[in-house]
Amino acid sequence: MLIIQNGFNCEREIKLFYNMFFNTDDDVSVFSNFTYKDNLINTYTEIDYKGKQYFEDYYFEFDINNKSKKLIKKVFTAAVTKSFVHAAMKIKKINLPWGVMCGIRPAKNVRELYEDGMEDDEIREVFKNVYEVNDEKT
Repeated sequence: MLIIQNGFNCEREIKLFYNMFFNTDDDVSVFSNFTYKDNLINTYTEIDYKGKQYFEDYYFEFDINNKSKKLIKKVFTAAVTKSFVHAAMKIKKINLPWGVMCGIRPAKNVRELYEDGMEDDEIREVFKNVYEVNDEKT
């Protein structure tokens, strides 16, 4: 397992999802490149698995103005993780009802979004669009 991240590091989260898709002894390389410019997140992920490359180029509009550092980090982490998951899904399909929110407490995220001044509808949109939580869970 080789994980290389450029621009934003969330190796712990990538390893969590890596273990859902691959075995620890699999010969897999993961490269991700994260950029944020003009309110646009772009994360490109490439996975080299069994001699083939699988990639995902993910874009998401996000204005960091008036957002807490904690929220910014969570959204950036979700963007990198989502790009990895989308690329890995091209190799192996798995069910992720909580989207890229696996391994964390959803209620804590809801509370933190409320603390950032978001309303119920905005929080649902974050859960659906940023974390890709399925409709049943939102």
